[in-house]
Amino acid sequence: MGMFKWYSGLLKSRPLVANLGSALVVMSVGDIMAQEIEFNNNKKRRSKNDDNNPLLLRRSSSSNYQKPKQQQRQSLLELLRRNNSKNNNNTSNHTTDDDSPSAECIINKPTLPSILSSLVKEVIDDCIKTIKHEIRQLDYIRTSSMVFWSVGVYTPFYIQVFKLFDKHLPKRATFATISIRVMTCFLLSIPINAVFFVYGSTVHQLIKDVDTTTPTTKDNKNDKLSNFWNEIIVSSKRKLDAELYNTIVASGTVWIPFNFILFTFVPSHLRPLNLMVCSAFWNCYLSLVQHR
Repeated sequence: MGMFKWYSGLLKSRPLVANLGSALVVMSVGDIMAQEIEFNNNKKRRSKNDDNNPLLLRRSSSSNYQKPKQQQRQSLLELLRRNNSKNNNNTSNHTTDDDSPSAECIINKPTLPSILSSLVKEVIDDCIKTIKHEIRQLDYIRTSSMVFWSVGVYTPFYIQVFKLFDKHLPKRATFATISIRVMTCFLLSIPINAVFFVYGSTVHQLIKDVDTTTPTTKDNKNDKLSNFWNEIIVSSKRKLDAELYNTIVASGTVWIPFNFILFTFVPSHLRPLNLMVCSAFWNCYLSLVQHR
């Protein structure tokens, strides 16, 4: 509750900082969700096809990571069974040297708290290893490009749109004013989504061009630049033809009813939180569409 009150106060005192910070977090979460979905789908396909297919691996070099959870548990249970067996066979022998393994097993006889403690420690260690592995697997260039779009273009644009709404539309919420807000945002999303796909195609082509190790000379510099822009135009057109219409339909399906409900029934101080939750899933969808 204290965090929500702090965020609400920040929205009132420093709206630009709060909105841009929210855009950074929400887009990062959405893109990471998209990467996880893609990785899991690729993992399923890889298990059905070829485990060594490099096209189904992430950019990270740690794709051969395997969770040792099952092996750890089996080893722990085997150790406990071995200790119990030694304790049962040596209960009458109390003269064993303290430094021997048998004496150590007798002295350190496992109990229920120690077993539970070992299991909890094992689960925590496994979670930490999994989190570290997932962090190493992330495509940071992709996430950075998505965050740059959200913070540098999308969010500032809609901040100005909502300022115009507040300036020119009546503050009293009626069906007419809500309809104007919702439909205007939807119509503006059409060119915004088109620009988004062009931006994504440009970033992909730029990364591809940077990864190319062909040396540049004075003779082929102009040709290389011309080919670069031609590739952007071709890939952008291909992406728009393949994805723009479906994205417009999805945008209308999600945002028109959501914004009607948001502006009609949700109190103003709860709208940013609801908007952030929906935006995280929408950004996940955009990331999946852009990178498929």
